[in-house]
Amino acid sequence: MEGLSFQDPSFETNERSSSRTFIVVIAIVLLLGVGIFGASRFNLFGTTTKPSPTPLPTMIPTEKPSPTKAPTETPAPTGKTKTTPSPTLKASPTPAKKTGGTLDKAALSVSVKNGSGKPGAAQQGADTLNKLGYTVASTGNADNYDYLDITIQIKPSKQSYLTQLKKDLSSAYTVGSTSATLSESSSPDAVVIVGK
Repeated sequence: MEGLSFQDPSFETNERSSSRTFIVVIAIVLLLGVGIFGASRFNLFGTTTKPSPTPLPTMIPTEKPSPTKAPTETPAPTGKTKTTPSPTLKASPTPAKKTGGTLDKAALSVSVKNGSGKPGAAQQGADTLNKLGYTVASTGNADNYDYLDITIQIKPSKQSYLTQLKKDLSSAYTVGSTSATLSESSSPDAVVIVGK
């Protein structure tokens, strides 16, 4: 029996088993790699990226509010010099144009301001005034959002419109304060601030 070689059968089984194990390990590693890549690609691990917050719309006033002058402190008299106060000139109210016994509302230009912070409050007030026949010159934001009711400011020269404007707005709003102290240099004749 010379020429015959005899191999141990357990050696062949071990060699097959280790090569099968190697192939299985490679297959498992490949499957895990593909699975991890796919999971991260399709965000299956539950990690979420937060979307950047959508910025809120910025309300830009269409007209700059006229600055109010800060009260100045007058020094106490020392008795050395005598000063006489200079008279302040008041604008005399001009009579409003009347059409058939009523005021011509279209002749009064009104700026409507949002003093409530509620989006669209100024536009809603402007729509109301337009329906009533007034000329709305602009809409925008008030100096703050703490107004509770309607506030009306009108030029002294247009004071004859104040009662009618207050009456007209009272049908849709609660009117709070009214004044005829709006600067004569202001571009609208009246400012209506819509409150909460």
